Amino acid sequence: MAINERPQDWDNQHTLIMMRSGGGKSLYLRQSGLIPSRGVRAVFWDIDKDHDCHHYSNRSDFLKALIRAHKSGRGFRIGWGGDNERKTYEWFLQCVWEILDGTKLTYIAVEEAADVSEGAGSARGIERTMLNRSRKYGGRFIAVTQRPQEISKTVFSASVRHIVGVQSRKDLKYVSDNTGVAQSAVLALSKYDNTRPDSDQNCCQYVIAEDSEEPTRLNIWPKSGKVTRPSL
Repeated sequence: MAINERPQDWDNQHTLIMMRSGGGKSLYLRQSGLIPSRGVRAVFWDIDKDHDCHHYSNRSDFLKALIRAHKSGRGFRIGWGGDNERKTYEWFLQCVWEILDGTKLTYIAVEEAADVSEGAGSARGIERTMLNRSRKYGGRFIAVTQRPQEISKTVFSASVRHIVGVQSRKDLKYVSDNTGVAQSAVLALSKYDNTRPDSDQNCCQYVIAEDSEEPTRLNIWPKSGKVTRPSL
């Protein structure tokens, strides 16, 4: 299991990224700097293979690679790209829990979290353990979803940073109520148009809400990678 509990060394920086399809969820995770591109320990639940990492679709191969990388003492980027079943997700989290070490920071990114959620109630089992306890062992949990009403409320409460992008109308009030981001700020976000070149307004737009801080804006241009932080 996780070793070297050091709660004094690690602030909670669990993060929830939410927006409708095409809003730039994976782009934010790749280009915002939330997870450094190299030199860190990072594990991805990444069925669609959106991220630059070594993907595995066989449990044995994934586990061997994770153990080998952990023992190397170096940074790594390893992803699960196999089946999308809840039982496999729980197994994936258990594997990650076993290699957490409070002397090292480990990023745990879960793409399309609603696909493996048991619903909007409290998280259970290893998922609850990961959300509530991994921080003490250097774990930094990052959930990504386009269906926020279908994920566990524990993900919302455990996350101190909420990244909000373009939302469907039916999710607008729910997202605002659970993140503190005004509905008007969300409505002001424009969706990126893939058929047009990047321009001043044609970019992926986000509102970032962090505990005890006023929400801020961030824009990312997919093709150039340019990032700006306009005022709300």
